[in-house]
Amino acid sequence: MKKRTVIYCNLKELLLNKDISIRQLSQEINEPFESIRRLHNNDTTRYSKQILEKICDYLDVQIEDILKIEKINRD
Repeated sequence: MKKRTVIYCNLKELLLNKDISIRQLSQEINEPFESIRRLHNNDTTRYSKQILEKICDYLDVQIEDILKIEKINRD
């Protein structure tokens, strides 16, 4: 069976582990709540370099902590 690559955002877990809300993060990095919410819920198809850089700086993480890549079986 062939596998396909899936990229997903791990922001939900990071914020949970650091006890930070979506609203708090959006305010701290000065980005719209809705943009952060979409990342948090993995509902985005395009990732803003600027937002990802701000999140990395604020949470003191690397990009690979935020964006994850997996190989999954094709249906």
